[in-house]
Amino acid sequence: MPDSFEHVALGGTFDHLHAGHKILLSSTAWLATKRIICGIQSPSGLRKKADYAFMEPVADRLATTKAFLHRICRGIVHHVVPIQDDYGPTRDDASIQAIVGSAETAKGCESVNKVRKEGHLSPLHVFIIDVISPTTGAMSASSNFELKISSS
Repeated sequence: MPDSFEHVALGGTFDHLHAGHKILLSSTAWLATKRIICGIQSPSGLRKKADYAFMEPVADRLATTKAFLHRICRGIVHHVVPIQDDYGPTRDDASIQAIVGSAETAKGCESVNKVRKEGHLSPLHVFIIDVISPTTGAMSASSNFELKISSS
């Protein structure tokens, strides 16, 4: 498996951008050589979430995510787009080669590949980033992708 990919996607709510989001975005930037596609769930897909009423407006989530990517992605194009479902551009963009997710979105990454298969597109390489958790006390990564967080 390659160490990097030209076009890498990720998606989620990115509500109140926090350290976990920044780790996912930074990991994606590490993998991508040309373009990052970041889908941000729009209100129509969020009504089922328990804390929907407390979520930031999609325009704020888009702006905050774009600003963070702008700071860390010099030379890499980044498209931050609202999505209406769990698939967004991954459904039909044949140029996307990989997807980055968290432990809680791993099943969604698998679902993306099922939808791509139905659409006769190549499956995406899936990278699941687990960060140090107060419940597990461990850090793991998948697909030979190592994320090392140093305390120095």
